[in-house]
Amino acid sequence: MSASNKDNIPKKLIKTPLKNGFYYNRRPNNKVDFSNLQTFPKSFSPHDNFLWIKEFVFYKNGIRVCVFHDVAINLEKTIIMIGKFEVEPKYLLELKRRNGGRDSLVALANEVKKTIDSVNQIQFKITLKPWTYSSTIIDNTLVRAETKRDSFKYTLLLAEKKRDLLNKINANGVFLDKDNNSDSFIVSAKWLKKDW
Repeated sequence: MSASNKDNIPKKLIKTPLKNGFYYNRRPNNKVDFSNLQTFPKSFSPHDNFLWIKEFVFYKNGIRVCVFHDVAINLEKTIIMIGKFEVEPKYLLELKRRNGGRDSLVALANEVKKTIDSVNQIQFKITLKPWTYSSTIIDNTLVRAETKRDSFKYTLLLAEKKRDLLNKINANGVFLDKDNNSDSFIVSAKWLKKDW
C-alpha cells in the first residue's frame, strides 16, 4: 500500500476543515487579512483615503453567519467604518439562531484587535432604505412589505433592531434618525476599543 495514494484512505477519515473567521464573499477560499489590506483604485472607492473592502463573510463552524458590506479602514489604521452588515437568512430562518449579529461583531472586534493593534474604534453608519414588494426578516420571521406603509414600518423595525444591538455591545453615541432627504433611516455609533 502506497502511503501517498489518497485512494487508500478510508473516506470517513477525510475531513474538510470547517471555515471559521472572515472570508471574502467573492473569493470564499481567501481569508481576509486585515493587517495586509491593499488600497483600491479611486474609481472603486467612495473614500480616497481609506482601505476599502466591498464584502466579506463571517463563518462559524463552517456556517455563513453574517455578511459585511462597505467596510473601510483609514490609512492611519486607527478607525474602521462599517456601512452595512446583515445576518444570513438561513442562519435566522433554518437554524433559528438569534445572536448572529452580536457574535459577528464581537468576532470582528477580536480579529481587528489581534491583527491591527493601532485601531482604537469601530464606527457604524448604517443606512436602511425602505423597499416596497420586498421581504425581510424580523425576529426570525420572514415578512413581506406589500405597501409603502408596510415597507416604512419594517424598515423602522430593522433600524431599531440595529440600534438595540449596538447598545448591547456597549457602543457609544448610538443614534437612530430619519434621513431628511428620503424615507431611509440611519443608525450610527462609535464602538471604542476599551469596550470590545
